[in-house]
Amino acid sequence: MKQLPSRTAKAKELLTGIKQKPVYKIKPTSNVSKSTSILDKIFKQIEENEIKPYVHDGWTLYTRLVKLHDGTEQRIYFFSKRLVNNGTPCAIPEGFDIGINERIRLPYLKKVKVGEIE
Repeated sequence: MKQLPSRTAKAKELLTGIKQKPVYKIKPTSNVSKSTSILDKIFKQIEENEIKPYVHDGWTLYTRLVKLHDGTEQRIYFFSKRLVNNGTPCAIPEGFDIGINERIRLPYLKKVKVGEIE
C-alpha cells in the first residue's frame, strides 16, 4: 500500500489529481492610496457642510462625470448604500424629484414636468 504524505498541497494533488494554485500576496498599488485620499477629501467637505448629500433609508445620492463614446462628458446620478470611490455625494439636482420603487424600495431620480415645479 502506498504511503501518502501529510495533508499538504502535494498530498491533495495526489488524492484529487487537482493542482492547487500558489497563493500570492496582494501588493497595495498607488490607486489604493489615491482613492482613500479622495474619500478623505469628500468626508472633509461633508463635515464642513460644503456638501449636503441626499440620503433615503441608507441610500446616498452620488454623481460623477462619464465620458461617452463620442468624447463628450455627461454627469450621471446614482444611488448606493456603499461608499463609492469614483463618485461624489450630492444633493438633489434642480429640476428633479425623488421617486421610490414600490417593490424594492430603491429611490430614483425623475424629472419634474414644467407644470409641477413647486
